[in-house]
Amino acid sequence: MKKLLALAACLALAAVAFTGCGFPSCGGETAVSEIMRVKPWANNNNYEKSTYEVKRYAASINEDGAASVDEDTVLAEGTYTTETITFGTDISASERFTEIADSIPYVAEHIAPAVTDKANGSISHAPGAYSAVRTTLSLTYTDKADAAYAGKTDTMESTVLVRNINMMPVFSHKTAELTTSGIVYESVADYLNSVNVYTQDDGDEVRTEIEENFDNEELLSLVRAQSGVQAGLSTSFEIHNSVETGVYGKEAVNTLAVSVTTGATLSGIDPEDAFVTEYLGEDSVEYFAEDTTDENGNEISAGYSFPANQVTISRTDENRGTSTTVNFSDVDFGYYGNTMTNVMLSMWTYEMDPEEKVIDNFTTYTITDYTINE
Repeated sequence: MKKLLALAACLALAAVAFTGCGFPSCGGETAVSEIMRVKPWANNNNYEKSTYEVKRYAASINEDGAASVDEDTVLAEGTYTTETITFGTDISASERFTEIADSIPYVAEHIAPAVTDKANGSISHAPGAYSAVRTTLSLTYTDKADAAYAGKTDTMESTVLVRNINMMPVFSHKTAELTTSGIVYESVADYLNSVNVYTQDDGDEVRTEIEENFDNEELLSLVRAQSGVQAGLSTSFEIHNSVETGVYGKEAVNTLAVSVTTGATLSGIDPEDAFVTEYLGEDSVEYFAEDTTDENGNEISAGYSFPANQVTISRTDENRGTSTTVNFSDVDFGYYGNTMTNVMLSMWTYEMDPEEKVIDNFTTYTITDYTINE
């Protein structure tokens, strides 16, 4: 963990380069990154689930301007899961889609009728045309957190339905119950009907007209699906944020710069996490029995070590805040003839106090389980 924290401290503060024309590689050449035709999560079961341990540490900025993470002060701990469901049949006949629609009243009322209407030209009925990405986050604050937070749990859930061919969204839905702040909200970006609906716990509803854009809730899947993740490239995306749209009462579209660094290594994955040998095999990853150093003298934590491609994501607007770093596996995950690529191994980000405008915590997400079986 020490190496992960130290490396994150460097990467999270690094500048992100991007261009609007072409995708410059590390060698200065211009290459093309595009959405892969066969998606990285494609498999015979049309299902993928990754589980992550989440830890939030106290962090600050030193006098010299460098970020500092207090590894002994764990402010909160929790779990993050992401599921990707591909509808292998016509979506209108999919039981999986029906289950999702039934669990979200807005989708059942406004999206499901269009899906089942074969005459609706905005919906494709080709098998495998759509995937849904569902995420859940639960974060409980420890007794080392502010006394007002200790013992409280924040939760978030989201679902986004995307067209596999171009990753354009049909809808996204997000709910949050933030007990640490007392904020509860529900937000829907409905791209079929060009409307964003945001509702807070007081019942106030904000409806805003929107245009079709990539959606914030599909960001990690969108980046993962780029062929350039393995080529050390840089690009940018226009991303609709349904929560910001509701809060500000006008469409919020953010430009996000994405930069890839290849040839990285992520170490310290727990040897008891059985998915490693089940999906990768012992020959695909390196195991370190005890703390050691690599050929460059960098500390390597005990556990499995993965070759990875590191992606740094940052907003490009004036009030952009801090960046987020994501590590995607550079080793394929294989399972009985199935090959899944660019699996997210970890993610980390610094966060800022919105009032003081200073970094006050550092959050890590580290993979603990992976499966393609429901």
